[in-house]
Amino acid sequence: MRRALLLIPALPIVALLAAGSVLGQSKAGTSVGQFLLIEPSARIAAMGNAGATMYGEVQASYYNPAAIGLFASNGVQFTHSPWIADITYDYAGAGVTLGNFGNIYASVTSLNSGDIDVRTVDQPLGTGERYSGYLLLGERLLR
Repeated sequence: MRRALLLIPALPIVALLAAGSVLGQSKAGTSVGQFLLIEPSARIAAMGNAGATMYGEVQASYYNPAAIGLFASNGVQFTHSPWIADITYDYAGAGVTLGNFGNIYASVTSLNSGDIDVRTVDQPLGTGERYSGYLLLGERLLR
């Protein structure tokens, strides 16, 4: 017990030393999750992203999860959007009514950016290496 109490003051020092290595990352200016801002429904995006007020159809559940409980019938939605630089955005959602048991909904969102050149601060034109950028996000909700 005494040894454990002696280690507690050392923990902040170890954390500060480990934080120095985090500052030296070379992937500055990158962000994660920006693809979540892409709208899967052109209809709702054209209405000023007022999807939270919709209900009773599958595409409304992306904007308002409470709409899952108001599905009147089964439905599916597929979206494929090609973007610049060979980036593709795909979304699929399906809702099933289960009668007295409620409703179930599942969706998958993916963003594929193809092969990307690895660039660093020292080699801004590329290192000769490539990686494939692909993000996949899925969810399942049951009421």
